[in-house]
Amino acid sequence: ESLGIGELPRLFLPRELGQLFARIQDELEAGDISSTTPAALLELLDDTDIQRAAELWGLESMPGLRTRRELTEGLLELSGYPDRRAAVERKLGWDAKRILEKVTEIPAGQTTLLADLADTVELDPTQPRTAERLRNALTELEEALLVWHTTLPDGNRALFQPIWRTVADEPARDRQGPPAPVDAPSPGDQAARHRFALAWDLLTVLRWLGAGTPVVAQLSQASNRSRNRINQHLWHEGVDQPQPGYLEFLAALAEHGNLLDPPDVETRANPALRAWRSRSFLDQTAHLRDIWLGSVAWVEALAQEDVIVTGAHWPQFRRRLLVLLPELDPQRWYRLDELARWLAARSSDALGDAVQIATARPVDATLDRSIERLSSLEHVVERTLRSGFSWFGIIDIAHIPSVGEVARVTNTGLATVGAREPDPPPAAIEPAIEIHPDLTVTLRDPTPVRIWALTAFADQMRLHPSAEYRISNRSLKRALAAGFRVDDVMTFLERQGGLALEQAARAQLRSWAETLGRVWLAPALIVQPEQDEDIRALRATLEALELRVTPHGPAFVVEGSDGLSAETLASRVERGLLDAGKTPQFRASPEALVADERSAPGS
Repeated sequence: ESLGIGELPRLFLPRELGQLFARIQDELEAGDISSTTPAALLELLDDTDIQRAAELWGLESMPGLRTRRELTEGLLELSGYPDRRAAVERKLGWDAKRILEKVTEIPAGQTTLLADLADTVELDPTQPRTAERLRNALTELEEALLVWHTTLPDGNRALFQPIWRTVADEPARDRQGPPAPVDAPSPGDQAARHRFALAWDLLTVLRWLGAGTPVVAQLSQASNRSRNRINQHLWHEGVDQPQPGYLEFLAALAEHGNLLDPPDVETRANPALRAWRSRSFLDQTAHLRDIWLGSVAWVEALAQEDVIVTGAHWPQFRRRLLVLLPELDPQRWYRLDELARWLAARSSDALGDAVQIATARPVDATLDRSIERLSSLEHVVERTLRSGFSWFGIIDIAHIPSVGEVARVTNTGLATVGAREPDPPPAAIEPAIEIHPDLTVTLRDPTPVRIWALTAFADQMRLHPSAEYRISNRSLKRALAAGFRVDDVMTFLERQGGLALEQAARAQLRSWAETLGRVWLAPALIVQPEQDEDIRALRATLEALELRVTPHGPAFVVEGSDGLSAETLASRVERGLLDAGKTPQFRASPEALVADERSAPGS
């Protein structure tokens, strides 16, 4: 439709484009803002800009939970810390860093012409490619609040740095010494844990979940009742139920090592599990600790929801806490909350630049944002100390009635960080087990392979002062149902105990085994070549595959070694026959050839 005479055209801009034009107009009308205070500068930004800046500066900025005023105050507070500014600068791209370097050469609050700076960094605004790089770099700097642009009275555009308040005592905070030890009697004698308690507990949990069997249970499907029962058999035992996250932590370590994988079809065993149980406790613990320290997830806190952390650099965080422990006196106890506060202050940037922490702890609304962030970090540190550091024996945690929870660094912790030589491996004890008349077994020299064997046919009774297991009718039948023989059990007991079993014990074990009524089954194949002259050659071929071959009329029966499945036996026989140039085929019901009625004789 044509416009009438004298009627001006009306342009309808998209909302975003209209807002952009309005913002540019406001900036032109504001003029030179280089002398404006940082608080006033932040008021010029819209909510989206404030939210983006809060994310870049590591300020908790969950939409709907923080007001604009809170975010603004937090940004003003964080901008005064040199370490936080340096963390933001590390995120910049190459072009942005070059521009920032030039802008910082002039005092804060003074301007430099954008055209001159673009010429210095060789980003020509008249060329499409370099102009785009210049725009992207300036956007990075302005989103991070590091460099601002302004319009000078002569109309030229310029860049400047705001005059931020600087916190002068921040470096001293990073150098503060450890907290004072508690001035109270040491806690009473703690129940002595095994030196390799976590590795031992892992074996217990693996056996509980059925590792190495065709049906491995999932921890997520375990009932609370089942979890509480296994809790009684752990070194790191909870009061009434497992310690928060401990079972999940052990399961995560097991998954990392493929220890919960189903057995191999051919060998009916899990090769990773078989190799694992043959390693020493010292080797196992070192391997598990390396997995934990290098894990990119917070695996020691999987089953808790009172503190949520995203974007964290966990390997760096754990090792930062670890290297600070030698500053503590290993002979003294420290309040756990004060220790967590000190470690948080000394590790304020260890979780990385992009970390976000949301905690369920009540927060004092009067605290400034930097102190609030440090309080959230204390929660993360305390959770990590209670879990991974305690479970690996790096620290001990106890309770003093007049003080509360206390902690101290252990010799294991100092050895882990290299501050002292590790303790030598424990000397071997002979005999390794002691067998009592009631078929209770005392484990005098615990090793992974002995624990794994004992838990196959005996139930754990207690762990301290010495580990004891009891063989019962039910526990023996459990082992026999899994494929063990009663002779295997008696041989193990005699070899590890150094003495022959008493006749009464042997009779009891055999009596229990007989009540199972077990019938052994083994797969076999009948192989019958159509040509009789092939029998001898094919028999030699199959015997070369370590298969037992027994003549059976015009054919022969082929059996595998103990434990070989029917599927594996058939596959091995077929492969051998194919390699010999034969065509293996399972016999099927003969099919009658039905003639077509239309072509039948006499039709």
